[in-house]
Amino acid sequence: MNRALLVCVVVAAGACARTGRTAVCESVPREFHDSAREFVYAECEVDRKARLRSGMPVMYSPTGGSSCGRAIIHVVVGSNGLATPGTVKIWRATDPLFARSIIEALSSMRFVPAMRDGRVVPQLFTIDRRYGNIRTTC
Repeated sequence: MNRALLVCVVVAAGACARTGRTAVCESVPREFHDSAREFVYAECEVDRKARLRSGMPVMYSPTGGSSCGRAIIHVVVGSNGLATPGTVKIWRATDPLFARSIIEALSSMRFVPAMRDGRVVPQLFTIDRRYGNIRTTC
C-alpha cells in the first residue's frame, strides 16, 4: 500500500512533514535565533501559535500594470507581541515594493504571542499576503 507524503511549509526552513501518522518538526534556522538574541520556536513547536490581533494596514498601489502579486515574509514575533527588529526576511515576493510595504507596516502590527508550556515564547511567524486576482498565479 502506498502512503502519500504530505509536506506543509510552516516557516522559512522549519517544516512539518507527515507520512502516515508520524509528524516531524524541524527547528527554526540559527540566523533567526541570532537576530532575535533568544531561542525562537517554529509554529509546530508551540501549543498556541502566534496570530495577528487585528487587520494588516498595508498601503500599496501596484505599479507597472501588475494585476496581482504575492509576498511571503518571515518575522519573529516576540513574547511581547511585537515583530522583533532585525528578524524580517523576505521569503518570496513577486513585487518587491509590495513586500516592502508589508515590512513597513510591521511596526504598527500587534500580535497575540505564541505559548508553550503555559508561557509566552517567541515564534517565527509567516505573513503570506496577496493583491489582485488571487486565482491567477503570481
